[in-house]
Amino acid sequence: MEPPTTEPHYAVPPLERLPLHILEYTCQYISRSSLFSLSLANRFCCQATAPQRFSRLRLTIRDKEKLRDDLDQWVAVLGRNNDRFRYVRRVAVIGRMADNEADSSDDEDRRTGDSATYGETDSDSDIEEEVDFYPGAPALKPKHKRSQHEAWLPFARFLGQLPALKDLVYACTHQIPLCVLTALHQHHPKSRLHLHTFSLRSLYQYKDELHDIHPDEFALATSPCLYSIHAKYQPWDVYGRFSFNLEALQHIVMSGCAPNLKHLHIHYVSPPTPIGLVAAYRAHRKPWKGFFHESSDSPSVDLSHQPSNNERIRSLETLVLSGDCPVFDFVGTPGSFDLFSFSYDLNAWYHQIDFSVLQRFELNCAISVEALHALFTMAASNNAFRSLRELALSVRREEWWANSTDIFDPPTSLFIRSLPPLEVLKLDGFFGKATVNVILRRHGQALRKLHLIPEDTSTGGNGDLVHELQQWCPLLENVRLCVRRRQGGPREVAIYRALERMPRLRRAELLLNCRLPVDETGDDVARVRKWLVNLAVDEILARAIFDKISAAAGTPFLKYLRLEIGALDPHPDFEYWAKWIQRDWICERNEMRGEVAVREIGESERTKRVLRKSLERVEMEGRDLWSDIWPRGAESEDWMDHWHSFPLSDQDQEVEVAM
Repeated sequence: MEPPTTEPHYAVPPLERLPLHILEYTCQYISRSSLFSLSLANRFCCQATAPQRFSRLRLTIRDKEKLRDDLDQWVAVLGRNNDRFRYVRRVAVIGRMADNEADSSDDEDRRTGDSATYGETDSDSDIEEEVDFYPGAPALKPKHKRSQHEAWLPFARFLGQLPALKDLVYACTHQIPLCVLTALHQHHPKSRLHLHTFSLRSLYQYKDELHDIHPDEFALATSPCLYSIHAKYQPWDVYGRFSFNLEALQHIVMSGCAPNLKHLHIHYVSPPTPIGLVAAYRAHRKPWKGFFHESSDSPSVDLSHQPSNNERIRSLETLVLSGDCPVFDFVGTPGSFDLFSFSYDLNAWYHQIDFSVLQRFELNCAISVEALHALFTMAASNNAFRSLRELALSVRREEWWANSTDIFDPPTSLFIRSLPPLEVLKLDGFFGKATVNVILRRHGQALRKLHLIPEDTSTGGNGDLVHELQQWCPLLENVRLCVRRRQGGPREVAIYRALERMPRLRRAELLLNCRLPVDETGDDVARVRKWLVNLAVDEILARAIFDKISAAAGTPFLKYLRLEIGALDPHPDFEYWAKWIQRDWICERNEMRGEVAVREIGESERTKRVLRKSLERVEMEGRDLWSDIWPRGAESEDWMDHWHSFPLSDQDQEVEVAM
């Protein structure tokens, strides 16, 4: 009797045993790079990862033909498999819409990428780095405006097909078209508009030709969807036209005419010279009279109302002030304007927004001691920063060459001591040990991200900094520190091993200080030799540093390492050598493959060619020094390309950080 036949048994993979909605929920916590790898495993994983894979789209804008082709592709992809349009939550557009084919430049394409893609990260920092626009660009002529409108109409219709759209990130050099803004208002009235190229172009005006704001820009300034603004501000443009954008932004915040605005970043850009300066200097800048001061049929919005303290808008959560200008506690009189001494006036901002609801506050520009004292008074007396979670300060003077640590350290430490425990703290410039001690003891238990980059390297005399970070900052996941290069010796390696022992560290940025300490002995040739060895950071050394930091037993937590060459102090005879050897690196761990990818960032091939031509003029005795460090192999070998890093020491020594 033959045994009964049985069907072959196939084991069901563990993931496929999960209900679909459970795996979909789990995918929310998987990195995007890993999501795409997981989607290729099988049909079930592809289906489960779809809501997250299609939640973020990014379009690179060049011309209307490319935009139309990209949109056709996305409609085809999103329209299959049970309508993926419903998964899209965030759309980002970046680039420049050319009016015609000849208007599109290769440089613009390279700067803004080359394709329509999934959003790769949850951060817009890469967009901020890529976007470069001129805030005072002249208004489009009617013909060009119609052309832009026609080019953007397919995108406006595309937005109407996304039922769950929550965020639109606009980072194009032209003003956002009215058809796109209208599509948001009609189809997604509760969506959030993030403008990375905000500028009210019609508020750049000649002194004798003041006029109303353009209706399209007024619709933007008062949009209920306007959620975050990244604005560039110039007091005047190359034609000598005055800008009233700063007054307009302050009014938008103070009056609440954009009721859902929560994040504001103003970056001051030095105005052009000399033609624009001469034209502006000869003119008398009249005070701003509001959005409408000519026509009687302006929109029925009360723009003259000045709210009391209780009426100040309470929704602003982020305020970032940056650029080439100082911050003072009080400047001039209200409404005054000085062409030659523009600065951010803390007193004015204090009376226009409610600092008690701010969650993120950044001053990335020169700051006065008086401003630091004013901030301390606001925090200590009025509890103005009680909701603050993130702080960034650039503690610098306008006179950038002045070493002012002793002047700035006391008020900086007082202000930081007066704040509630922070989760994110970024500090650079002239601060000292008192400030560092306050940071560790007041905020250490709450800190998740800490960036400390002092201007005065002697602040790093505290050799136990990394050990103190281990002791006081148990939740720290992200650090940016300055580390002194010591030819890869034990004292340098000890820093990397100390970072290894930080239990939650996932991201590290190290600014490699290649200056030679003043107590280093030896003649000039020996010092230059050490200096060049410090500068020589290639892919092999970058990977070795990553391995040292992530060598902890168990699961390797470190996912990202950025290495930048910081202070150089090049000898005048070897400046080109320094620029030629200098390399910045990023090391990233692929979680799915368990591999570490290392790539160079920074200098372009074009710049390297220019440096090569400069190096070809180096004297023969200089080449001899180079050959002493890196002996040439074959005579045909190019001496400029024949350099390499030196390995890290296998010994440990007491940690010393050039903080």
